[in-house]
Amino acid sequence: TIDRLIDMFPPDDQSQVRATLAGALKFVVSQRLVARRDKTGLVAAVELLTGGMALWSLIRDDKLFQLPSLLQRGRGFGMIRIEDSLNALVAAGAITVDTAKRHADDPRLIGQSPLAGTKPQAPRESEQGKKGALRNAFAKKRGS
Repeated sequence: TIDRLIDMFPPDDQSQVRATLAGALKFVVSQRLVARRDKTGLVAAVELLTGGMALWSLIRDDKLFQLPSLLQRGRGFGMIRIEDSLNALVAAGAITVDTAKRHADDPRLIGQSPLAGTKPQAPRESEQGKKGALRNAFAKKRGS
């Protein structure tokens, strides 16, 4: 998400854009809409980065390739890797393992996440439908 945002600017301006973003970001939320196991629609898998000196430094210094490591270390601060979100959706029965692997940045982590053994509450029928309002698989986890 951050790379795509920076790449929207001409190469000569990207250094300044990085510096501006580094000082301004509080959170970065990215989502991938993934086909449900029952083929009734899509469910969101999310990735969440919380702002702070480590994130700001990676952006400013153009070291975004180190984001997976930051996400791994930042779990205790509320950061969520896309693989953790996908694993939670698999555990909830919302998506298949194969689907999760296709949407993961690192498919090797599917089935190996600390959250893989947890079973978040699956979306209720009333939360599905035309509007696509599905509860985030982490809503219950983060609320406790």
